[in-house]
Amino acid sequence: MGSNNDLPVDENCFWSWENQSGYAISKHLAEMEVWRGFAEGLSGFIVNPSLIIGPGSWNSGIGTIIKKAQWGMPFYPTGSCGVIDVNDLVKIMIRLMGSPIKNERFIINSEHMSYKKLISIVSHALQKKPPHIQLNSYFMKFFILIDMLMNKIRGQKIELSTDAVKYTTSNIRLNSEKINTTISFNYENIENSLKKCVEIFLKKEF
Repeated sequence: MGSNNDLPVDENCFWSWENQSGYAISKHLAEMEVWRGFAEGLSGFIVNPSLIIGPGSWNSGIGTIIKKAQWGMPFYPTGSCGVIDVNDLVKIMIRLMGSPIKNERFIINSEHMSYKKLISIVSHALQKKPPHIQLNSYFMKFFILIDMLMNKIRGQKIELSTDAVKYTTSNIRLNSEKINTTISFNYENIENSLKKCVEIFLKKEF
C-alpha cells in the first residue's frame, strides 16, 4: 500500500513504485489480478492484514522472531508494526464471505506494537532475557548479512533480507476504521496470542 504523508495508512492510499521491496511488489501485482477479476465480473473482497500472529509457520513472520529469540536476542529494531491474531483474521474473512459486501478491500489490524515490546513478550515466554540493545539500520544490515552467510553455509533457507530493515525501522501506522465500522468485532489480546504461539512452538520438535 502507498504512504499517507505520515498519517495512518488507509485503503485509499495509492500505490507507488518508488522504493518498494520485492515482497511488496509481488503482493501488489497479485492484488492487481484480483481487481482485474472484479472488473470482469467476479465477486470477492481483498484483505490487507498486518503482521499475522499465529503458530505453524516457523520460518517466516512471527515464527522467525520466535526462533531467533529462542537463542537469545539482545538486539531490537527501532520500529513498530500492526499486528493481528490469525484466528481474528480468519473470523473476519468468514464474516465478510457471509455478507453482501463485494469488490472492496479492507486493512485488518487489531493494534500497533513496537518491535521491542513484541520481542520482549516472546523472550519472557521463552524464559530468555528480553532485548536491551537498540539497533539502527546500519547495524541491522550487517547482522542480516551475517545471518544470510551463515544460512548459506549451513544450506538452510535465508529467513531475513535487507527488505526487513525498511519495515522494522519504520513506525508504520494502519487505519482499520473501515473494517471496524463494517463489522463489530472484539479482537484477541495480542500478548496472549504471542504466548500461545511460543507455547505451541516449545511443544514441537525440530
